[in-house]
Amino acid sequence: MVLSIKSAGPVAASTPVVLAPPIPQWVPYAAGDGGPACHATRLILKKALAGLVFLAVSVTLGCATSGNPAILDHTRIEQLSIGVTKKEEVRKLFGEPNFVSQSATTEIWSYGHASIETSPVTFVPIVGLFAGSSSVESNSLGLSFDKDGILRHINKGHTNAVGGPGAH
Repeated sequence: MVLSIKSAGPVAASTPVVLAPPIPQWVPYAAGDGGPACHATRLILKKALAGLVFLAVSVTLGCATSGNPAILDHTRIEQLSIGVTKKEEVRKLFGEPNFVSQSATTEIWSYGHASIETSPVTFVPIVGLFAGSSSVESNSLGLSFDKDGILRHINKGHTNAVGGPGAH
């Protein structure tokens, strides 16, 4: 759009001035709006919803794990010798313990690892209510040291649990 403006100042008379189109105002979505704000809001919401669905599916399907996977390695556990292995050696094999407790003569290091697997059928609407299931596998390793830091006792634990209407 070109307009002519008459000015008494340093701008020459009849200097053309180009006006830009108005900048669209971003307004909250209003039902039936149909304007650019409505379209942009819908596009943003669709992308956000698609991202959330992808994130939820990728996190919940398959297997989720937590803890120290080093305790699942039997070759590492076989390297432990009661009366010989020191705390520093255990730290090199398994890293820092998840939990430490102490008494006057004993220090106990606890390690844990858990794995949860959910059946994909669980996420099928209606069907999941009757056929869905999940399984949990839990492993623990407890190590007792004497006051000199020498390994005195090893306690290993393993639990499997399956639950849900479709569990076998």
